[in-house]
Amino acid sequence: MRAASLIAIVLAIGCTKKDNALPAEEWGAADYAAANIPAVDHPWTHQEYLGAAAVLTQLGADHPARLPRYEGARSGAVFARLLEMPAGDPDAAIAERFLPHIERYEQINALSKRYMSNALAPAPREWMELMGVLLRESIAMQPLVEPFLASFGPDDPKAAVRRGGFAKMRSGWGGMIQGGLMMAGDTRVSETDRIAMVTLIVHALPHLFPAIPAEKQAAIRELVGKLVTSLPAGKLQSTLVTAQDLIAPKGP
Repeated sequence: MRAASLIAIVLAIGCTKKDNALPAEEWGAADYAAANIPAVDHPWTHQEYLGAAAVLTQLGADHPARLPRYEGARSGAVFARLLEMPAGDPDAAIAERFLPHIERYEQINALSKRYMSNALAPAPREWMELMGVLLRESIAMQPLVEPFLASFGPDDPKAAVRRGGFAKMRSGWGGMIQGGLMMAGDTRVSETDRIAMVTLIVHALPHLFPAIPAEKQAAIRELVGKLVTSLPAGKLQSTLVTAQDLIAPKGP
């Protein structure tokens, strides 16, 4: 789908019911602790992080009021831990460095869907912040992909399958960037939140854009160009101009 058509869809659905809005926070620290969410008085380990995200994903399926909120008065500390990347061991074997990023990506991707039950309704800030986590995990994975593939040796019988999987993952990075950029044109979302989303993308572009397929690159360039020309001057537009500069085709 062409970028102009994508923007037209966003602008045309301004009257869609805002059913991604969450009910009032139901839980505080003691409630999360009782549900086996780790304490927030220390950075979570990788396993604590995965366990917490899994519990929250399950809770959010039937009780969206129990989902933690970005800067929430009762649950903000739990959400803040989800935005942190657990420390890794730079001296560990390549699989031990790479696989945790895959595991966190998959778990946070599942959790993010609890905040975005209707893809046509406005995205809440929590979804945007979790997209930032996915982008950061992708940034961490990108330089590890080739060493991880090489670790299986030159005679790996599953080499083609593995490479196909990583090609799909890189294409997914492009789709994630496109989806985040679409938020920039959604006037149902506050400008503050739209700027935050685009800022997360700007940070990711130098790391991920060169790795995504050429057709995705072209679609993203077209989308950013349309957004820059259609939005009024201001912080949001200037942030998109920064994105445009980052992905401009390089000369010979």
